[in-house]
Amino acid sequence: MFIIKFNNMVKNKWLWTAFAILVCIAFGASDIILPSRDNGEKNGIGLLNGAPVDAELFATVERYERFLARLSADEGHGEYTMRQVWTTYAAVVKARELGIVIPDSVLAESIQNDPSFAGADKTFDSRVYQMRLRDMDLTPIWYQEILRIYRTLAELRRLVSDGAYVPPSLVDERAHRGTDSYTVLPATLVDTNDVKAVALKPEEIESFYKNHTNLYALPERRSVELVTFKATDYLGEVGTVDPDEVTDFYESNQHLFTVRGTNGVETVKPLEECLSEVETAYAKQQSRELAYQAAATFADRFIDPVQGSNAGQNFANDAVAAGYAVTTTALFSATVPPVQYTVAGAFSDAVFSIDPEAVDLVDRIADPIGSEDSDESYVAVLSEVSPAHVPPFEDVKEAVERDALQSKVESAFQADIAHVRDALSAAVNAGKSFAEAAQESGLKLGTNVVLSTMDAYGKNPPIESARAVVAEMKRLGQGEFSANPVPVKDGAMFFAVLDRKPGDSATFSIVEMQAKRELQYSLSETIWNTWLKKNLETSNPEPSEPWDDEEGSFVDDED
Repeated sequence: MFIIKFNNMVKNKWLWTAFAILVCIAFGASDIILPSRDNGEKNGIGLLNGAPVDAELFATVERYERFLARLSADEGHGEYTMRQVWTTYAAVVKARELGIVIPDSVLAESIQNDPSFAGADKTFDSRVYQMRLRDMDLTPIWYQEILRIYRTLAELRRLVSDGAYVPPSLVDERAHRGTDSYTVLPATLVDTNDVKAVALKPEEIESFYKNHTNLYALPERRSVELVTFKATDYLGEVGTVDPDEVTDFYESNQHLFTVRGTNGVETVKPLEECLSEVETAYAKQQSRELAYQAAATFADRFIDPVQGSNAGQNFANDAVAAGYAVTTTALFSATVPPVQYTVAGAFSDAVFSIDPEAVDLVDRIADPIGSEDSDESYVAVLSEVSPAHVPPFEDVKEAVERDALQSKVESAFQADIAHVRDALSAAVNAGKSFAEAAQESGLKLGTNVVLSTMDAYGKNPPIESARAVVAEMKRLGQGEFSANPVPVKDGAMFFAVLDRKPGDSATFSIVEMQAKRELQYSLSETIWNTWLKKNLETSNPEPSEPWDDEEGSFVDDED
């Protein structure tokens, strides 16, 4: 996370002073390294409230959005839009108008106390700080400016949305939903539809293929010839280890030599106690560097003009002549790289950066793949390109028939569910109990089950698909039944809520506090997002390059 609560100042005031001075120097250097504001205002980004956009601030905001997108990539949100950049830029401008300024000392304090940048002794370590930023492809100056944007927006958000009021009745209802116990009566509709009993006409299969070509479309795929340079093959070339370099390696990588005691306290093993371990790790690191250097040297013979023309060169023949083994990969796509390579993502990126229409060897070979920190490095040359396409029907006929059969069976079961749902509703509306209506509709009636949210998320839920049942039953009143059945092993399960009783009072108190926090945050989030959107609109953005995305556009429609 970006920010943590400040707990303790550094006890050594001289160390703190030196750190603060270094950070201030870094901020001062930003005036030299980053684009000047005067120049930026003339480069034509656009206008906000009639004033030229500050190019330096805009660039920082864009980096901020890109950084957040990267942090969210694991959740499937790895992209950002220019609307987001303009929205954030307008918010930061408004914050400055309101006098919200984050001093350098506050940023230094945040960095100093961020556990992500702590060393083995749990205090700030500049080497760890530098390493973490390198991992994120950031310089200290850029990180500090991104941090400034984050702190500015956090303060602005506090002013905008912290006064959000959540009615106690809403909190009470949410807490009861999470702690009350419900008595439910399940009734299962058994799926008797059998794929083996379904027959399809040839025209039905072809129609399914035409209507679902997206299921069979293949992305562009490529294969390469490659030579692998394994770090283990270069361990013998490391040679005599320099004691000073080993010491430097130990001091820079103390996390590798940290142990946790029985009391949970982590300590760094003294160098003299783990010297052999450090030398082994250092030699392994050196072998990685040698492997990567060997890959780069081999690639240079094909791509470096200084070494002469590559006319007539053959990658595989030259590699074998040089004593290297050549392998050819199977076809793979940009999003599904070959998993056997230790840098699969970088491997795919490098291969798909090659021009698929390249003819000359110098244009078909990728830059060395890997790094001085990877166990394997590679030199690859484009071997085959299979363009994105939809295979002909005859090539995928068996798969189409299988999918079409499954689709027809699933559609039949959905029709059964709709029929039973109508029958249940009619019977219950006629005054019959859920049990009577279920039996008349041919459902397999179960026995009463007492269920709460806690039960559903426990180790042994008392009912199948308990979490799905809980999500549905919370929306039902006493005596009502679920119109939307939940999937179970044999088919789909309807159920009725027969009774509802309050849960344990102590648990209710805990859940009530959690519910209040969640509702407060949700309301605060809604207010904040609404304000951001409104602030952008009222700031009259006039981008020099009209942008459009899924949320709308400021493109002029008068033409």
